[in-house]
Amino acid sequence: MKKPLYLIGIVVLALALVYITKSLLNVVPTTNPIEPPDVNTVAYRIYGLIEPYDRPVYVNPPLAKRVDKIFVVAGDFIKEGEPLVELDRKTEKARLDSLTAEVQSKEAALAINKDRFERNSKLISTQVIDEFEFKQSQLEFELSQAELNVSKKNLAQSQVEYDQLLLTAPFDGRVYRMDVLLGQTFQPGDRLFIVGKKDLWVNLRVDSYWINRIKPGSYSIFNADTNKKLGEGDFIRKGLYMGPPNFLIEDPTVMVDIKYLEAFISFTPNEENLPIELVVYVEPN
Repeated sequence: MKKPLYLIGIVVLALALVYITKSLLNVVPTTNPIEPPDVNTVAYRIYGLIEPYDRPVYVNPPLAKRVDKIFVVAGDFIKEGEPLVELDRKTEKARLDSLTAEVQSKEAALAINKDRFERNSKLISTQVIDEFEFKQSQLEFELSQAELNVSKKNLAQSQVEYDQLLLTAPFDGRVYRMDVLLGQTFQPGDRLFIVGKKDLWVNLRVDSYWINRIKPGSYSIFNADTNKKLGEGDFIRKGLYMGPPNFLIEDPTVMVDIKYLEAFISFTPNEENLPIELVVYVEPN
């Protein structure tokens, strides 16, 4: 009696499992496999940064020094060689003055020794002076020349050290950032002072997926945060090499393996005084 009941239980369990399986299959919808988008037709955005044409230049001191004078403010147009910032150079000025006086002293000594040597060159031929006195005057003359040359080299080096503490404009352009303050120590490598050409461009980071979509033509440029149209521009060129992006991101692990190619779009803004390093995106017109 027990055996038929056992078999009946197995059959009922099997039928229940079949019923549950069919019910689940009816509940779970069937899906078609996702097809990759056509890169030639799908909408896209390529992001980049506003920069001065031909890249920004960071004005840096040769060594850490206190800021004594500031001659410009952000937004000023500048000419090549125009003073921008003067750093503390009192020590360099004192050394420059000392070496200038030293050179003048050695020039006077050389003039005296040269006159003595030229006079003795005439007297030796008439035997008015002996060979020892002549050689002595010649040696003093040559030594004076050597000492003057050394002093002049030291003076030239001191002049360079003094001059390089007056930071000047490297070319005609514009001051885009000027965050140094009077009395502040200005360090080599500080990104506080940026100058660049008057014209702007957009430096794009093109994901390898979209490289073939960046082509000669005109583009619209938009603010990446607000989607506001900022202006238009034309394709200039692509870079030669793939490389990592240089965006500053909070998580250093993000996109570290993604390679990008640079591309450059000229930029005619709709408004003045747009900040450089503003993140934007472009769309073809």
